[in-house]
Amino acid sequence: MKINSLEIVDVKNKEAQNFLFSDGINLIVTDKNGGGKSSLIKSIYYALGFDILHFPVRWNVNDMYFTIQLNIQDTTYSIIRKNNVFKVSDCEEVLNGREYSDWLQEKLGEKIYLPSKYTENLETAYSSALILPFYIDQDSSWGSSIYKGVSNTLAQYKNIPTSLFESVLGLTSAEVVQLENEKNEATQKHNRLKIVAEAMSETLQKYNSKKRIDALVSIDHESVSRDIQNYLLMMNNLNKEISKYKITIIKKQAALDIQRQDLSELKQLLKLNRKSYNNIKLECSYCHSKYTDEMSLRRFELENNRLEIDIYKAQTEKAVDQLQKEIDTLVDSREEIDLKLRNVERKIDKSKKLMSIHQYVDAVSENKASDELNSILKNQLEQLSTLYEKIKEIKSELRSLKKVQKDRKELLLKKYDTFKIDLKRVLPDVDLNELSFLQFKSMPGSGMDKNKKYLAYYLLYFRLLKEYGIYDIPFGMDSFIKNEPEDLTIKPMFEAVENFFFDSTKQSFFSLVDKNQKFFKNIEKYNIIKIEGKLLSKQYYLQNF
Repeated sequence: MKINSLEIVDVKNKEAQNFLFSDGINLIVTDKNGGGKSSLIKSIYYALGFDILHFPVRWNVNDMYFTIQLNIQDTTYSIIRKNNVFKVSDCEEVLNGREYSDWLQEKLGEKIYLPSKYTENLETAYSSALILPFYIDQDSSWGSSIYKGVSNTLAQYKNIPTSLFESVLGLTSAEVVQLENEKNEATQKHNRLKIVAEAMSETLQKYNSKKRIDALVSIDHESVSRDIQNYLLMMNNLNKEISKYKITIIKKQAALDIQRQDLSELKQLLKLNRKSYNNIKLECSYCHSKYTDEMSLRRFELENNRLEIDIYKAQTEKAVDQLQKEIDTLVDSREEIDLKLRNVERKIDKSKKLMSIHQYVDAVSENKASDELNSILKNQLEQLSTLYEKIKEIKSELRSLKKVQKDRKELLLKKYDTFKIDLKRVLPDVDLNELSFLQFKSMPGSGMDKNKKYLAYYLLYFRLLKEYGIYDIPFGMDSFIKNEPEDLTIKPMFEAVENFFFDSTKQSFFSLVDKNQKFFKNIEKYNIIKIEGKLLSKQYYLQNF
């Protein structure tokens, strides 16, 4: 990949500018810190798809359009970015971040897979992850562990940046990832089928242990059929009789309840009649007077009424007794039928022939189930065999690929150690044994001493990426200087940058202040982008928009 130009348009402030780049080393130079060099180099990689963590104050990318022109494998593309929306020249529709990342990987010719921090599943990487190994940010790359804390969008991945560098340096590959996924999927399916097959085998063994064939052979089918019919007829008749008795008992019980209610009311009337009769008698005894004719008639009427009620009461009591006897007889009769039904059931249970019916039904059911299970089990075993062979083939292929990757890693380890020796000649006071290959962690130190140590490790990985990276993105390094150190301190750092970072065949971007150009021996060979005054121009905006 080669970046040809970057156009920045600030629609809010009506300012814009276009910057042209060479295919080799591009130095972004300002007279002093704060002159816009960081804004420009950050904007280059932002336009390419990297989500910058910190932009300079008053550099509001939300109001800006970025158009980057680049070449990938001899084809020119134009990318326009506005916030998280991308428009690429060979696609009519706008793209979101996910779609643009897929587009970029397709053009680079490589797919990068990274493990999700939340699911641990391998997912295709976003563009920020693709660009991370090639870009060093002035504000974020020098304060934490190397290649860490540079972009918020990288927090979604597990084991960053190690897993990313393994992919970029060819220690893992899309082919290996795909085969691993196929192997895991086939293994999971194989394990599930194996559990099902084992369960089916156990069930079939239980069926076979019951000697179902013997039960079928010993049964006279016609006799079994007749016995079943007689059994059903007998049970049906007995149940009908029981139903008739139930209905008759219910009717008699209803009549009995009515008679008992009448009897209760008659007893109450007698009680009231007797009370009235006694009241008249007591009244006469108290006053010691003779009964009047009216009293005598009243007593006589009550006496006659009481006799009538007594007669009706006696008749009702007789009816109640009769109904109760009839109900008791019916209950006894029903109990006799219930007893007959229970006796029939006991005889059926004791009958060997009818017991054979149950065996026959069980045997037929088990035979059918067994046949079906055998058919399914046969299919499962065939699938297990196919999956087993597939897993063997995948494992064999994976071993071959991983052997290649293992050899590649051994080669990279040797190169890593060789580069350390070369770099040590330029930065002799830096301890390059603090971090082993693909180890990314914080290191002690502060100020320029720490920056020098970080620079050394970045240059080591830049050298590895130049020679062994599986895809090509221009290198970018924002200045490692934020203060005003002495020349003796920073001179070897610039020498290391020139010897290990700059390469005539590899496009790169580096920012610095004007006075530090003196530390480069071959300054005349580099493309210098001098920023004087403001980075963007109102005049350019008026002329072009």
